[in-house]
Amino acid sequence: MKDAMKSIGKQFGQDQKKSIVSLKMLVSDYANYNDKEATVFIDYLIDTLKLPLSKLRSGKAKEFYDKTPYQSLAMCISAPDVTHTMDKTIHKAKGDEYDNVLVILDDNDSSMDFILNPNLQDSRAEYQRVYYVACSRAKNRLGISVPRLPKGAEEIIRNRGIPIDIISI
Repeated sequence: MKDAMKSIGKQFGQDQKKSIVSLKMLVSDYANYNDKEATVFIDYLIDTLKLPLSKLRSGKAKEFYDKTPYQSLAMCISAPDVTHTMDKTIHKAKGDEYDNVLVILDDNDSSMDFILNPNLQDSRAEYQRVYYVACSRAKNRLGISVPRLPKGAEEIIRNRGIPIDIISI
């Protein structure tokens, strides 16, 4: 808590009392932004907490924050004092290797495209590269969790000679 207040105060030029109020508001209003786009969170910081940030009016940054969920960005925040966790985002695991890795995919029809329809030349090439990097962190066993396996996926994977065990839960 002390570190959070210090960080808020340092980043936004607030004294300790304002930092406590801001932190309390962030926690109590969490439901107002946690499952929305990142733009909603930025607007909350500016409009509610009165933090000296620039509004996103247009351009690539606005487009990015408009379509990126707050929770996706929050997971990428680095906490240097958290070293004991075995859970890491793809970006935090860059350069690391582990005996066993579990990659968790979204529930959408294109989440497995990096395996089923690989194409590093299309506009979503970065998306596919990120998942390739995640999968390459495994030294021994790799697990890929999907809420549902797309129709025909098992056959495509087996035809590529990839050993696969499907476990339905």
